[in-house]
Amino acid sequence: IDVVQAQIEDKQVPIVAPFHSVHYPMTRQMVADIARLHADQRYQEILDKAGADEDYTIWDPKLLAFPEGRPQRLRIGYVSADFVNHPTADLMQSALLLHDQSRFEIFLYSISRDDTSMYRQVLKREISNFKALPNKASDKKCAEMIRDDGVHILINLNSHTAGERNGIFAHRPAPVQVVYLAYPGTHGASYLDYNVVDRTVSPEDQREHYSEKLVYMPHCYQTNSFKDLYGEVLDKSLLPTRQEHGLPAEGIVFCTFNRLGRITPGIFQAWIEILKQVPNSVIWLYKHPNTAVLRLLDTARTAGIDASRFCFAGPVMPKIEHLKRLTLADVYLDTLVYNGHTTGSDVLWAGVPMVTIQGDTFPSRVGASLARAVGMPEMIAFDMKQYVEKAVNLALDPESLREMREKLQGLRLTAPLFDTKRWIHAFEDALGSMWQDHQMRQLDPDFQLEDIFPEDPGEMHEVGVCDNDDKKGKKWKEEKGDALTQPAKNMRKTTFP
Repeated sequence: IDVVQAQIEDKQVPIVAPFHSVHYPMTRQMVADIARLHADQRYQEILDKAGADEDYTIWDPKLLAFPEGRPQRLRIGYVSADFVNHPTADLMQSALLLHDQSRFEIFLYSISRDDTSMYRQVLKREISNFKALPNKASDKKCAEMIRDDGVHILINLNSHTAGERNGIFAHRPAPVQVVYLAYPGTHGASYLDYNVVDRTVSPEDQREHYSEKLVYMPHCYQTNSFKDLYGEVLDKSLLPTRQEHGLPAEGIVFCTFNRLGRITPGIFQAWIEILKQVPNSVIWLYKHPNTAVLRLLDTARTAGIDASRFCFAGPVMPKIEHLKRLTLADVYLDTLVYNGHTTGSDVLWAGVPMVTIQGDTFPSRVGASLARAVGMPEMIAFDMKQYVEKAVNLALDPESLREMREKLQGLRLTAPLFDTKRWIHAFEDALGSMWQDHQMRQLDPDFQLEDIFPEDPGEMHEVGVCDNDDKKGKKWKEEKGDALTQPAKNMRKTTFP
């Protein structure tokens, strides 16, 4: 960390990549500086190659005009390497298909190979403007393809994550460009106008650490597709038994299915303390590489905890089976430096109470955001001592644990976290505001973009059902929780100039 800090002070590109930096106990400012320096280097390379200055853009106002005689629909483009079997596609699928098609025309630009997964098949089938950008084509060529589609608002779903093509955005093929979801923090580039957050992951007193204007979603920044894809989890008759997954029939089962790199020494010591205070309890983890497993078990033995207190589970596909097995746990123990993001919403949909710690950075505050959006802030701890106490108290008080579990299971059908229709309507309100502000900027060069606080439309939990009077009750098909087949129409309308 000292080496990285010295590089930042010397304005050198740090040796650590932005996505790796969010997994280390670095300050918010260090993480933001790392992202900015990496983004600046990439941007300068493109400017030098194009022989351009920082006002460089290839978007063409003529291509943005609304066709005569057709509805004035904003053209929204999403660029991602993860329209495949990936958490991004899993989270985003319902939101993409719930867009109000009378007001928005959706373009999906895939920058990865076709893995023939259900996610890929559904998005290709349901989004007529699904396009695969050639891997061998230059970023500029891909940007020109997007420009020629006349996209008004272009959304970067990768940022500083694997498979990114940030060079496409550096050419500015659209007049408004947004970063969302995959990378928990600022992208750090002048060519991205907005970053989608919420007040928990990005409280307003941390505003200075972002180069973009912020879109503060009313509840949680994260959308999801659970209600449309994984309804089977709500049917107790379809759930497995502990015996089927090698878990003890009696006693508390703590679980954490986060990646190995997120298990820091401090959080592991907290788990050891919890196991010591809760007799006959076990902790259920992903099956990590053998070397890592042996190191964890050795550390536990040194602390007086037998290896039998640890259970390991391998990956399960399709995801519906993973969610079903999660229901077997009693309490989910979150990690600290980087919380469970998709993992966190997974366990909440499975009806398993979590204990999370609200940290000081975006990735360490996602668990708290999820807890608040599901209506259970009591699951949030604010330091390690409180984290251990909450977990132990729940485990030793069966009645409190039962009440918390029942409360969470009921909230799955009413809370904002799983109300995708509510999320997309608020997001569409934000998109309208973005375009309105762009138009103002075109009229007045001195106009300054501001943060956006989209309207919360209120509870809209009829996810997947059309808002018309069709007696057949058109509903998206749940193919073992893996796919949607019928796009929604006639949703609530938002306004934009």
